[in-house]
Amino acid sequence: MNKIITKLLFTLYLIISSNFLTAEAGVPLISSPNSGSIFSSSSVPFILNNNGQVVTNWNLRVGSNFGADNLANRSAAGSSSSITVHHLPTDSTTIFVRLQYKENGIWKIANDYTYTASPSLTLPTITSPVSGSTLTSSSEIFTLDNNGLTITNWNIRLGISLGSYDLANRFAAGSSTQISVTDLPTDSSPIFVRLQYKENGVWKVANDFIYTASMPLLSPSITYPSSGSMLTSSTVNFLLDNNGRPLTNWYLSVGSSLGANDIANRFAANTSTSITINNLPTDGRETFVRLQYKEYGIWKTAEDYTYTAATSLTNYGELGPYQPLRYPENGLTDDNYVIYYPQNAITADMPVIVFLEGGGNTPTIDDYQGTMMFLASQGYYVIGAESGGSYDSDYARSIVQSAIDLSISAHGLTLSKLAVMGHSQGGGQAFYVMRYFQDPANGGLGSIASLVLSIDGWFSFTMNQEDLATLHGNIAFIQMNDLIGTGTDPRIHLSIWNLSSNTENKFLTLPHNDHSYIKGDLNTLLNGRTDILYQLGALTSDAFNNENNGYASIPITQKATFNAVFNALMPENQYSADCEGVAYNARQNQLRHFNIDYCAMTE
Repeated sequence: MNKIITKLLFTLYLIISSNFLTAEAGVPLISSPNSGSIFSSSSVPFILNNNGQVVTNWNLRVGSNFGADNLANRSAAGSSSSITVHHLPTDSTTIFVRLQYKENGIWKIANDYTYTASPSLTLPTITSPVSGSTLTSSSEIFTLDNNGLTITNWNIRLGISLGSYDLANRFAAGSSTQISVTDLPTDSSPIFVRLQYKENGVWKVANDFIYTASMPLLSPSITYPSSGSMLTSSTVNFLLDNNGRPLTNWYLSVGSSLGANDIANRFAANTSTSITINNLPTDGRETFVRLQYKEYGIWKTAEDYTYTAATSLTNYGELGPYQPLRYPENGLTDDNYVIYYPQNAITADMPVIVFLEGGGNTPTIDDYQGTMMFLASQGYYVIGAESGGSYDSDYARSIVQSAIDLSISAHGLTLSKLAVMGHSQGGGQAFYVMRYFQDPANGGLGSIASLVLSIDGWFSFTMNQEDLATLHGNIAFIQMNDLIGTGTDPRIHLSIWNLSSNTENKFLTLPHNDHSYIKGDLNTLLNGRTDILYQLGALTSDAFNNENNGYASIPITQKATFNAVFNALMPENQYSADCEGVAYNARQNQLRHFNIDYCAMTE
C-alpha cells in the first residue's frame, strides 16, 4: 500500500513540476535569454514575444528575490520587441525576472524567470557606442574591449532582428580595437548587433547589443555667406559643413544662371571646410552657386544658392568726402557739448549721431575727437556730450537735449535719422538717451532710422527692464578682446541684449585687449585703428540707409552670437567692472534703484 501511495505522489509531483516549468501556451514570454542562463554582461536585452496575444503594455521587474524589482522596473509599449536592462550585478548571484503584460486594460503576470548574473570576469564587449544609444550617422565605428581574454578573431553581425546579419557582417583580427561599419539605415529603426570572438580555436558569442538607427542626415551646406545675401568682395570664402555625411569630395560651381559654371568651378577634398573663389563679378548681378559632393562614389547635388554680386566696393573705414568742422572751434559750450558737422552739407533731414563719453573725471569728450571727425566726414551731424561725470543718465540726456535744441533752432534738423553711441559708461547711457528721445512725448526722434551702439559699454543706469523693452530700431555691441572681453563684464552686454526685445541686435568683437581703443585723434585712428572705424562706418551706414551691406562686409571673425559670448564668460571676479556694479560703487549709488539684474542675463 505504501508503494502505491508513493508512486501516486511522485506522479503528482511530476505533473506539478511540468506545469511550473513549462509556460502556458499562448501566454507572452521572454524568448531570449533563456531562463536559467548566465548573463554575459551588466546590460541585457530581453527579447519579448506576445505569443499571439494583443498586448498593449509590457512590464519587466528585475530583482534579487522572487517578484522583487530592486534591480530594475522597466515598462514599454506593447509594440516593443525588447526591453534592455542596464547596470545589472556582475557577481554570479541569482536574478529573478517577472514578465507582466497589459491585455484588455488588465495587467497580468506572464511568467517568472531565473538567471545567473555574469561573473566578475567580464566577456569581451563593445564599449562604444553604448548599447541602447542612438547612432549618429550611417557610418559607425564600434570600439572593442577583449577584457583580458586572448582573442584571435572578432566578428560583428548587424541586423534588423536578433542575431541576423542582413545589414553587415564584419571580421577583424583579434588585435583590432575597432570595427567600422558603413551603409547603416538612417530611419530610427532598431539595429541588433551580436559580438562574437574566437578563443582557443572556438567561436563564442560575447553579447547582443541593441541600438537605434540615426535620423536621416541633412545634406551638406554652405554656412557662410547666407543664401540671398550680397557678396562683399570679388573674393569670397565659402564655408562648408558636411552635416555628418561621409563624403569624399566637394565641388562648387558659380555661374550667371542656375547650375552654370561660367564664372568659376572648384574641387576640394572632403577634409576641406571652405572653398575660396576669386575674381567674382562686382557689378551687382544675380549670382548662382551650386554645391555638390561625392558620397559612396556618386556625385550628388546638395543645394543651389543665390547671391547678389558685390557692387562698387565701399571701404567703410575710409575718411568720407566731407571736411569736418567743429562748433565751438575750441573748448565746449556752456552746456558741456561739442558739435562736428560736414562743411557745406547740413540739411534738415541729415543723419544725426550723439556720442557719449566714458565715465569718470579723466576722460573728456575731446579724447574721442578722431571718431567724431571721422563720422562727420561721412556726412553726419555729430553731437559729443561731456556726460561721464554722473551715473544718473538724466545728466547725459540733459546735455544732449540742449545740443539738440540748438541744432533744431539753428538748422531745422528733423532728427528722423538718429544714432546714439558711446564708450564705456557712455555706451550704457546711450540706451537711456535713445529711449528718452524715442518717446513721442519727447519728440519721437529716430522714426526713420535709429541705432544704439555700445562700445565696450557699461550699465544702462537709469533704466528698468520695461524701459529696455520699449526701445525699437537697431542695437549693436562692439566688444574689445574678442569673446572674452576686457575688464567690462560681457554679462552687461548680454543682459541688455536679452531685455531689448523689440530691437534687431548685432554683436561685434575686435581682438585688441584695450578698453580705450576707440580714443585718439583722427591721425591715430586712420593710421592703425581703421578696424574700429570700419565697424562704426558700416553700422551707421546700414542704419541710415536701411540696408545690411555694411554688416555683411564685416569679416566673419569679428561677428559673434549671444551663445558664443555667453560660453566664453570668465568668473565674475575676473572682471574689474563686475556685473553687479560693486567695484565702482555703481550698485550703491545708482543701480539699486532699478530692477535689472545684470548678472542674471534673464528676460
